[in-house]
Amino acid sequence: MSGARRGCGCAVAVLAIVLVAAAGFVYTFVRPKWKEKPPPPSGKEMKIVVFDVGQGDSILLVSPSGMTMLIDSGDEANGKKVVDGLKRENVDHLDYFVATHPHPDHIEPDTGFLTATCGAGSPRAALSEMPAG
Repeated sequence: MSGARRGCGCAVAVLAIVLVAAAGFVYTFVRPKWKEKPPPPSGKEMKIVVFDVGQGDSILLVSPSGMTMLIDSGDEANGKKVVDGLKRENVDHLDYFVATHPHPDHIEPDTGFLTATCGAGSPRAALSEMPAG
């Protein structure tokens, strides 16, 4: 019975040593990285804005050169959120529109706005002809 207690004490001592070593490692090597601040913005970063459109998200990408891409646009019920968000971000045109797949909950907001922002050859028109699947 006393042998079982001695083995338990050894395991506790080894565990304590391992924990102290791990804490020392974190304090010495990991902690300084946590304190590093990111570099200041250069003005050449890509801007990413995510709009909540109910069942999913619509994502606006604005490149440093000002090109714009909208990924998905939500359904008709939530499309106003996307339109308002684009206006809030001062987006008056879209260079690209990407629908992850041709279901109405990804490509149905304000048809007039997408046609106006993507031009007469709106990508939405081509997507509406794709079979849903």
